Amino acid sequence: MSQFNKQQILQEVTTIISKKLNIAPERVTPDATLESLGADSLDLVEIIINCEERFNVAISDQDAQHLTDVNSVVNYIDGLLHNS
Repeated sequence: MSQFNKQQILQEVTTIISKKLNIAPERVTPDATLESLGADSLDLVEIIINCEERFNVAISDQDAQHLTDVNSVVNYIDGLLHNS
């Protein structure tokens, strides 16, 4: 059983994204795309790496390409944590 529920995953992902992009956490809403928050391709890679480290999961490059908004990142990590 994972130590993170979906709300906690959202909070952690929000923190990772807001710190990486140097924006207010309030701007990181579940339906916000990473691009709309100002992330470029390098930022996206670093956000994925930070998420992998925080949640102790592996996200394939192929799957990472589909993680375009905050909600997709949260749902993907939730799936990894609760279906393993």
